[in-house]
Amino acid sequence: MFDEVWDALEPAGQRDLLRLLLAEVVVHPDRVQLELHDGKRAMALLDPDAQKHETPDVVQRQGFVASMKWLQCWGLNDYQQVVGVPAGVFVSVAAGNRHACAMDAAGAATCWGASDGGAADYGQVTGTPGSVFSSLSSSDLHSCGLRTDDTLECWGRNDEAQATPPGGSFSEVSAGLLFHSCGLTTAGAVECWGDDASLQVSGGPVGSFSNVSAGRRHSCAVDLLGAIQCWGANDYGQSSPPPP
Repeated sequence: MFDEVWDALEPAGQRDLLRLLLAEVVVHPDRVQLELHDGKRAMALLDPDAQKHETPDVVQRQGFVASMKWLQCWGLNDYQQVVGVPAGVFVSVAAGNRHACAMDAAGAATCWGASDGGAADYGQVTGTPGSVFSSLSSSDLHSCGLRTDDTLECWGRNDEAQATPPGGSFSEVSAGLLFHSCGLTTAGAVECWGDDASLQVSGGPVGSFSNVSAGRRHSCAVDLLGAIQCWGANDYGQSSPPPP
C-alpha cells in the first residue's frame, strides 16, 4: 500500500527505520514530507503528476495531513507477542498478556500472539472477527472491540462469559485482565459482565461516567466531575481510590 512512496525516500535504506516511527505526512506539489519524532525530515521527490498516482490513502491528495503509525513491541515473547507483530499501518494498538491486537484505518482488527493450539490458545488470535471497529481492548486471553455501530464484540477465552458482552449502545469497552469486562454505554452508565466472585460485576456504581477500566478482580470509572469510583476486590486497596 505504501511501499512505492517509501521506495522513493532519500537516502536509501531508511524504510526500516521509518516503519518504527510515528511520522506526519504532508503532501506538496513536488514532494512528500515526513516529520519524524526527533524533528528530522525525509523527502521523497515526486513528478508533477504525483497526486494522480496510486500513493497511500493518507497521502493521496495534495495538502492532506495524516498520522501514520507502524507497530513496535518489546518485552516477554513466550507466545510471539513481540516478534509476531504484523506489517502494515495501524491507528491504535491494545496489548494484552499473551496476545495483542491492532486496528487499521479501516477499522479492521489484527491480533497476534498465542495461537498454537496449546493451553494458552482460546481463539484470541485465530478467532479475531472481521467486524469494523472504532476501538479495541485486549486482556490476558480475550479481547473486546467497540464496533462503529456502537455495539460490542468480544472473542477469546469465555469460561466466565467475559467475552459475551451485553447488547445495547456503548461508547467504550475495557477487557479485564482475567474473567470480566466492562463497558460504558452511550448514556454514560457502567456495565460489566463475566466473573463476579469479588463483586467486580454486580458492584458497579450508578450514575454517569466518562471512562471505565477493568482490572484483574476490580474495576474503576471516572465520573463526570472527574472523581474516581472503584469496586470489586480491595485486598490491596485497589478499590479505595484517593479523594479528588
